[in-house]
Amino acid sequence: MDYETVKFERQGRIAIITLNRPQALNAFNTQEEWDLSHAFDEFEADDDLWVAIIKGEGRCFSAGADVKEMSRGVTPEDRKKRDQLHASGKTAGDYPFTKPIIAAVHGYCLGAGLITALQCDMVVAAEDAQFGVAEVKRGLPPTNVLVRVFRSLPYKVAMDMNVTGDNITAQDAYRWGAVNQVVPREQLMEAALKMANRVLDAAPLAQRAAKKKARLQDGIPLQQAINIDVGGHVRQSEDLKEGIRAFVEKRKPVWRAR
Repeated sequence: MDYETVKFERQGRIAIITLNRPQALNAFNTQEEWDLSHAFDEFEADDDLWVAIIKGEGRCFSAGADVKEMSRGVTPEDRKKRDQLHASGKTAGDYPFTKPIIAAVHGYCLGAGLITALQCDMVVAAEDAQFGVAEVKRGLPPTNVLVRVFRSLPYKVAMDMNVTGDNITAQDAYRWGAVNQVVPREQLMEAALKMANRVLDAAPLAQRAAKKKARLQDGIPLQQAINIDVGGHVRQSEDLKEGIRAFVEKRKPVWRAR
């Protein structure tokens, strides 16, 4: 599909999704939320794509919500799109991912952009990346970015971000566990692609089951989490048989996601 505010590319089994409103610092307006939702739907539906990288075009990943659109109000057409996104639970960053997603972040990653990055399974950040929640500096009430920040960072760090509106650096985000890796800006996509290829080395069905269990176990008692079984189809898969054969034969497995 062609999108107005998002680019969608394929590199083998890797989808590269680019936020493409550089003139607006990739701030999320209704159209960008709509396009990103459908780009992720396209990725999820394509059996030949096993991992995705999301990045931003231009000077930053995303400066957050489009305040200019908020100030002038949304059109009836945009209101209809927003209602559909909210009904489906797929507003900025809130997507029911099943496959692994990597965020490649540079420059500002604020508000709705931060939600999108924190929803991803792994984050590679450029040294110039800044992560923040700007709502209090605009007089806005807290949005779901607050929930994402408090689930990704220690309480006092998250509270500092949410009551001051000040950003934290890529190095701080790495230190607190919200980022997997920090690299020079010019090495960002190289590092993200390297991580994506590491993902492709493992069995895709087993990965998706692991991701599902990781999400389901969050916040529930230990024994209940242990008892969650999401691997029935994996135990019956061709990939499991291939993985065992490859181990015995001392070779690299050839995964088929079935």
